[in-house]
Amino acid sequence: MSQKANALKAFVQAKKNYAIESNWPHLNMVTARLLEEGAPVPTNANDSESVIHDCALRLLSECEIRFSSDEWPRFVRSCPLKPRPGVLPSVRVDDQEELESTVEEILTLMMSEDPSEKKMYPSGLVDPHGSIMVMPFIDATSSAVVSPRYYIMMGESNDGITAGGDGLKVAIPITHDKCAEQDLAHLNIDPNKIELEFVSMLRGKKETYEGRLHSASRSSNQYSHTNAIVQLRGCAGPRPIGTPPKGVTINGTFHGAERITVENIYICKDETEEELARLEEALHTYLPTLDNSVVVHYGGNHLSHHAGQCMDYGVPYIALKADDKPVQVGDKWTQAANGWVVLDMDESFEPQPYDPMDFKDAFIEGFVKGHGNFARQHGWLSNHFHQFIGGPINELDETAQLAGGYVAWLINASLSVATGEVRHITNSAHDFTLLPMATLMSIFKEEDWVEVELASGPNDRKHYYTMIERKPLTLDGVVSLFEMLEEVYKGNWGGGYGGAKYGESCKNARQLANAMGNFIKAPSNASFKTVLSHANATEHNVHNNGFFFNKFINETALHWGTDPKNVTISPKHFFSVYYAAKDLLDSTTHDNFHSIEDVMKAHWNTTLDDIPNLHAHPVLGGAVHFMHKGHYLRNFLHPRGKYSTKGSKEWIECGLECGECKEHISHSEYNKAKLDEQLKQSLTTGVVPYTTHIEAPFPKPQMSMDEEVLHLVKKLSKEDELCDQSIQNLALLVLNNWTPLADKYLALIVSKFNYDQLILFANTQKEMKE
Repeated sequence: MSQKANALKAFVQAKKNYAIESNWPHLNMVTARLLEEGAPVPTNANDSESVIHDCALRLLSECEIRFSSDEWPRFVRSCPLKPRPGVLPSVRVDDQEELESTVEEILTLMMSEDPSEKKMYPSGLVDPHGSIMVMPFIDATSSAVVSPRYYIMMGESNDGITAGGDGLKVAIPITHDKCAEQDLAHLNIDPNKIELEFVSMLRGKKETYEGRLHSASRSSNQYSHTNAIVQLRGCAGPRPIGTPPKGVTINGTFHGAERITVENIYICKDETEEELARLEEALHTYLPTLDNSVVVHYGGNHLSHHAGQCMDYGVPYIALKADDKPVQVGDKWTQAANGWVVLDMDESFEPQPYDPMDFKDAFIEGFVKGHGNFARQHGWLSNHFHQFIGGPINELDETAQLAGGYVAWLINASLSVATGEVRHITNSAHDFTLLPMATLMSIFKEEDWVEVELASGPNDRKHYYTMIERKPLTLDGVVSLFEMLEEVYKGNWGGGYGGAKYGESCKNARQLANAMGNFIKAPSNASFKTVLSHANATEHNVHNNGFFFNKFINETALHWGTDPKNVTISPKHFFSVYYAAKDLLDSTTHDNFHSIEDVMKAHWNTTLDDIPNLHAHPVLGGAVHFMHKGHYLRNFLHPRGKYSTKGSKEWIECGLECGECKEHISHSEYNKAKLDEQLKQSLTTGVVPYTTHIEAPFPKPQMSMDEEVLHLVKKLSKEDELCDQSIQNLALLVLNNWTPLADKYLALIVSKFNYDQLILFANTQKEMKE
């Protein structure tokens, strides 16, 4: 039976029986085989038609059982006994009539005479022992080929990798997946002799793929996509994919030969099935017999069917881009490293280590593009940042761009988390004024928040992330904003919010932004190493509850870069890498970054004395009025703490017709009246609470304050029992003008208190503190 049909069928059955633990989703499928191996091949047309009819009937009957009547479109896959790319088609069908006609056409082709000069089978037929498979059709936005111990390669649509051609190719190295290898061992499959094919379809409400991708990239949830394994295809071994030496950019393999001098050239004209069949015919009949022949594939890659065919027949293969110099007869080429070749006319090439600085321009380009197109899910580019440093396995320029985009993500993602946390300044911090939020509201203005459909301003952390996505700041502006945030997080935070950990993470990201700015101005090995150092620190940012970026990205995204051993054959994750890469590379380079120099200058020049009049400030005033408009934002006018304690002399007015300020005034007048009454009553007890807040109505004795307090407390300690008013006055005295000289007398007094008197003493102090 066809290897790929048998392997997929065995995998599905083992998973259904819980014999393996694989988390790879699979599709419902139906298979049928023309003739069993060893069965005689019909020699006349009637017998062939009978075999075709019988196979089609079995297949279609099983389809009626396994598929619902509205389960369209479907995919009819040819499964030859031996791989013959381009010879036998695999076709999408949209209804029952199309299914029946396609099945009959493919089976008829299998039982027809092989047009090749050199026949594949003794019978002379195309594939009489082959199989045919029907499964749901996935209109894939991406597909992948995985060699379990070597690589994950992804491309566009259903065949972006296997068909070759232009389009994004994204590669991830993988060394080991314990669970996958255990499952393959159960199926008696050698991980070195299998390639797994997956497809993915991005979910979303947007009509266009680009719209869905743009929206999904800016979500706080991982990319949502339907994915499935569709093939377990046997192969001769993993494709030769490694890290290129310095200066080498062309993919190719010579199958063991160190150098070749080109004598015969076969050019793949396009990516059609007909062209694949033509190549298969050439390889099957004559190409391997020609000395120093080479297959040149424009737009090709290591995992294309073309490269696979060349590998099976041992014919050298070179993948060129459209702007590469054409291969010519007489050219001398050297195998520079696994999967990489270089034109070497004088045969003097000596491989030098890969150097990321050769791609510094692409790295900077990717950073600028990423900085202007921040998206929360671009953190999945971590692996490509680390590939760029140590050596990519594919598409060098694009890997460099993705690496730059990831550095931009580290900066903007840190900025997003840090600004979003500031909203807790009203309930999880103390002793702040309205200035921090007024500064943020001046950077992201009222009209900006309206764009995210907020009636009263930002009340969720995602709103802050959206602002940074929609309104990219200059790099200098980012640095200034981080400096402000560092100061904010040095303040009095509590309850697991903000504080030192946030401040340290802001510092790391600020230093990375500074380092990247210096690198852009003057690229050098030294400035690049500084970028890497600060990027590493920022990657490991943490907050009070762990991973700094966990509000919007899976920690696995960064682990796949920082420790390649964490890479697994998880289609949910590796397709997320592909979608992040495509979203970044397809973005338009931004050239209109917002300067916030005037806002930050106003921030740093504002003092406590300026706050009551900040509403009239030409730069920050608009934000204060905006905050006053909305119920949620009004809380930021008077954050918790000493500057917002009603009745306190340290209260700072916002300068607007604010309910909080009115309550403060009312509370202050009440407290003053209360203290005045207490003062009058104290005259009858002989205990006068001298404080800095209350001016006594009679001249003070000519003695120091400490002496006065000591004198009064000594007098009270001699009383057998104090009245409630005396106890309250004593509590006020302890709270406001106490001297340690009187401690022992206070202890004597308190030791005489009963339970009710102790409660009265404590509550009096508590009320005055509040």
